[in-house]
Amino acid sequence: MKRTNQSAFRNALLTCASAVMAISVNNSAAADIFTDNFNVADTNSLDGSDQTGRHTGLVANDVLLRSGGIQMAIAGNQLTFNDSGALVTFPRTGNIRFQPVALPENTQYDFAAGTSGTAMLGAGGFRFEFDWTPNDNSSGDWISLSAGYTEFEVFLRVNDFTTDFGVLFRNSGGSQFFDNGEGTDGESFDVSDGPVQHHARVDFTFSSFADGSAVTATAYVDDVLLGSRNFTWESNSGVLYLELGNIDSVKQLDNVSISTLPAAGVDYQTWATDNGVTGTATDDGDSDGLSDFNEYAFGLDPKSGSSVNPISAQFNKTTGTLSYSRRTQSLSNLTYAVRSSSTLALNGWTTLVKGTDYTETVSTSGEVETVTITLTPVPTADKLFLQVRAH
Repeated sequence: MKRTNQSAFRNALLTCASAVMAISVNNSAAADIFTDNFNVADTNSLDGSDQTGRHTGLVANDVLLRSGGIQMAIAGNQLTFNDSGALVTFPRTGNIRFQPVALPENTQYDFAAGTSGTAMLGAGGFRFEFDWTPNDNSSGDWISLSAGYTEFEVFLRVNDFTTDFGVLFRNSGGSQFFDNGEGTDGESFDVSDGPVQHHARVDFTFSSFADGSAVTATAYVDDVLLGSRNFTWESNSGVLYLELGNIDSVKQLDNVSISTLPAAGVDYQTWATDNGVTGTATDDGDSDGLSDFNEYAFGLDPKSGSSVNPISAQFNKTTGTLSYSRRTQSLSNLTYAVRSSSTLALNGWTTLVKGTDYTETVSTSGEVETVTITLTPVPTADKLFLQVRAH
């Protein structure tokens, strides 16, 4: 969820609670294409590391990760970006390549081919995820993802003019998007807790790998929506290569995952077409302060500037009930978690357990559900904040 959108939800003050809505998307309906958890013995050479038991997915036995520019290590069941055993450039740059097991080391794996390509097209796209821990909060250090290129060796892939799409996540919380080298800034993610582990996710939506085909890429860090960009596959002849990049050393990388796009991504495109919504999911077509994806997830009208509040019944402190709207779950594949806080502090939220901390009733009208939650027991505190988070 864009930070600029959160204030609109926080304005919905209740008698003894305020409701805040946040967006993220569940991966439950996706199929793994390739994963690597790095759960093997420590080694100073990623390229020579044991592959046993590390991989899952449709092409688990066909792909392995190799170092580029800098030899990477594995320590504590995580990959470590470092400069061990390689010529060091300044600034120190390195990358992680997806390479085919059965071909020479100077080739990359084509995810558009075979079972991986068939799965991606069948799902309308794919999702790339990973966890990383930075070594500091500086703006000059970053990790990146690049997609759509043909050159095997490029010094800085993410902003190279031959790279169809790149996204860069800075240690300072900033983000940048690149389309064949042309850069634009994205939203920021929270780094107030220092250099802690973050989770990155990029969703790619498209219907063809052919040159000239339209693609939408949407990036998140820690469930914060950083932005969405439209671009096209160009001069790749239907091939899809992917690469992770890095500047500086002593970053940890873990849980790399490529999967098919969950049903929510496909359903969003259907909803957008039905409602005459164009552009990207982060656009605000009716200028009401909410992105189109926020309106999708919470059953709002993307063409009405007055449709800004999913809370259909204010909190009743006597009965402990609150009602909100959302897109029908059988269509969106989103799941919704109720959380509470007495302070609104970043780390002060507690996820409530359905059936123990609250009960839920749902009524459906077309493609929108109205959900009534009842807190158990009814809260007696003078101040309480509730958040409904879509996953």
